[in-house]
Amino acid sequence: MNSIAASTGHLFRPILTESLLIALAGGALGVLLAYAGVRVLVNAAPVDNPRLNEVRVSLTTLLFAFCVSAGCGILCGLWPAIRATGVQPADALRSGSRSATEGRARLRSREWLVGLEVALSTVLLVVAALLGLSFFRVTNVERGYSVDRMLTADLTLPGSRYQKNEQRALFHQRALEKIETLPGVRSAALISSLPLKAQIWGDVISKEGETRPTAERPLAHFLLRE
Repeated sequence: MNSIAASTGHLFRPILTESLLIALAGGALGVLLAYAGVRVLVNAAPVDNPRLNEVRVSLTTLLFAFCVSAGCGILCGLWPAIRATGVQPADALRSGSRSATEGRARLRSREWLVGLEVALSTVLLVVAALLGLSFFRVTNVERGYSVDRMLTADLTLPGSRYQKNEQRALFHQRALEKIETLPGVRSAALISSLPLKAQIWGDVISKEGETRPTAERPLAHFLLRE
């Protein structure tokens, strides 16, 4: 008697809530797999790949995953909930019996829903495979220069201790002299930025008699090497 006398809201909310919870659980599992996958890819990639330390699952990615999961849960649960609220009690009782058969419209809608889920899953798998293949190819591209027997390190001097350019230049000179005396070292050098990394040094090119504003003049990037 309670089920027959249930209102539309009592039938609508449980179905929609169940679909939303399942979608959010799937999204959370996908985020965990993304974290693990990113860590595996970063650890397996060569250490000289540019901007490798910036590869991570960002907050924007988490918000996007949450919105997509919630949207899928609402969309996938909305249609069954609407259908459940429109079913007459007598039809619902007959559909639960062994002798009753489902209508053609209901079977067709279920087939369309299953087909849509399979299509979306296939698209996601293909995109993931293509992304993994592209990443593998990028890590094996010929760089155009040899990195054998070469060691690099990032160095940042504290501004509170090395405030003047002369102090920094003297530190760099002494560091190079000590590094060159180490066993097995053939040569040592300093550079402002490694190849294929972001160019942080730049200057505006101006010719004599230039009248254009500074913002409209061409900008050239360069590397400082010692």
